[in-house]
Amino acid sequence: MTGSTDRVRRRAVAIVLVHAAVALVHGAAHGTLGIVPSPPSLAFIVTVIGAGPLVALGLLRLSGDERGGGALAATMAGALLFGLWNHFAVPSPDHVAHVADGAWGRVFQVTAVLLAMTEAAGTWAGLVLLRTMRARAAGPGGLR
Repeated sequence: MTGSTDRVRRRAVAIVLVHAAVALVHGAAHGTLGIVPSPPSLAFIVTVIGAGPLVALGLLRLSGDERGGGALAATMAGALLFGLWNHFAVPSPDHVAHVADGAWGRVFQVTAVLLAMTEAAGTWAGLVLLRTMRARAAGPGGLR
């Protein structure tokens, strides 16, 4: 593994850990403000947004191949699209402009933005790892 790949992998770990912490605080804001996701949304939140990036880190650690980078890119991109749609596009109680005023409303808004930032960064890191690992697996000349 090259130094560049090591750096991206370490950044990916940091991004996922920060994302998990922000997601927990955002979830607390949801609960405090009484913003309850639908059952399908909750299933997506738990599996793709919550567990997905952590599983991707496990794949990066255990398999050492492109599956981890691909899983990280896919879960973070899915989380990013879900969050952009629900927090910024669709008028609903989950939209940042429609939350109650006050401290928890501000926490909700700030963490929605931080989630989008960490999800974009996680998507980038996953794609870089995927590309790097595929190129390394292809070997000299770049052909598989």
